[in-house]
Amino acid sequence: MKRILFNGFLLFSIYCHGQGTSNKYAVDSNLFRITLQSFRISRPFLYHLPMVTDQENIKEFTYLMEQKPSESNFKNYYKLACSCWQLNKLDEAETLLLNIIGCQEEFYATTYRHSSNVAGDTLNSLYGYGSFTSNYKNAAALYLAKLYLEQKNYTKALQHLEDAVKKYTVTYTCGTGNAFQQEEYTALYAYCYEGLKEYNKVLEVLLPHFFNTHEEMLIPTIKRLYTQREIEINLLNALTSMQCTFDTLPTLVIQSNDASGWDTITYYSGRATINLFGKSVVLYPAARKDVKRVTKEHFIASFKESRFYQQLVEATQPSKQATVPLRYDG
Repeated sequence: MKRILFNGFLLFSIYCHGQGTSNKYAVDSNLFRITLQSFRISRPFLYHLPMVTDQENIKEFTYLMEQKPSESNFKNYYKLACSCWQLNKLDEAETLLLNIIGCQEEFYATTYRHSSNVAGDTLNSLYGYGSFTSNYKNAAALYLAKLYLEQKNYTKALQHLEDAVKKYTVTYTCGTGNAFQQEEYTALYAYCYEGLKEYNKVLEVLLPHFFNTHEEMLIPTIKRLYTQREIEINLLNALTSMQCTFDTLPTLVIQSNDASGWDTITYYSGRATINLFGKSVVLYPAARKDVKRVTKEHFIASFKESRFYQQLVEATQPSKQATVPLRYDG
C-alpha cells in the first residue's frame, strides 16, 4: 500500500510538473515511465517501456541521427535519444546520448530551475514546496548507465552513474520526488557493484533500505559475505544493540483503510538505531492504530517480523553447529 500511495503522489507531482511555469526544459513521458518501473519486482529502473510516442519520435526525428545537437534541435535530439533507448535501439541511443554528454553548449550544460506548482508562483528561481532542478546531462548519463548495465559493461555504467549523481546534479525540494530519485540511484549503484562483484559495496548501498525493498539482491549478498553462523550472530547483535529515541510531539498519519476510505492516526513515534552487519542502520516504525506511543518492543517486533529478518533466519536453519539460539526477548 505504501508503494501504491507513493507512486500515486509521484504521478500527481508529474502532472503538476507539466502545468508548471517554466518552459525551459521539456519533460516528456519518461518520468511517467520511471514511475511504472517502480512497480516491477525484479530489477526496477532497467525495463524498457516503449510508448506510441517513441515510434512517432523516431519517425519524425530520425534525420537527427546524422546531426549534432544545436540550439534549434536539442529538445527533439533528446527525445530521439530517449525513444531509441526505449525501443531497444541501443547503438543509436548510445551515439545520441554520448553526443548530449559531450555537448558544451548552454542548452545542455545548464541546470534548469523549476518553480513550485503553488498557485500564484511565477518565479522560475523560487524554491518552495515541489520545486526542483533538471539537467539534460543528468538524464542522459542515467540512460547510459542503464544501457551499459544491459551490456554488462559495469565499469562504464558506474562511471556514467557517478556523473549523473555527482557532476550533473539535480535536486528536489519535494520529499516524494527526492525519495524516488534516491531509490533509482540506490538500485543502479547496487546493480553496478554487483556486476563488478564488489559485494561489500552492494551491502553498504542496500543495507540502509533493508526494511522496504531490495531483498532479492541484499539476501544473496549477505550469504556471499557471511557464514550461517555469522548471520545468526549479527542478527542477535542487531537486537541487543538497539537504541531508541521517542518523539515528544505526536505524529499525524492519514492512510487508506480496508473499506477504501481514509483513517487519521495520531500517535507518538520515534526511531531506533541498530548495529547490523557492522553498519549503523536506522529503523522507523510503521503507523500504528493500536498504540498511542511506540516502544522499544514495537521496534523489536517490527524488525523480527520483517521479510529481511525472516529470510535470513530461514537461511540459518540448516546450521546444526549453533551453540547460541537466535533468540532475543528484550
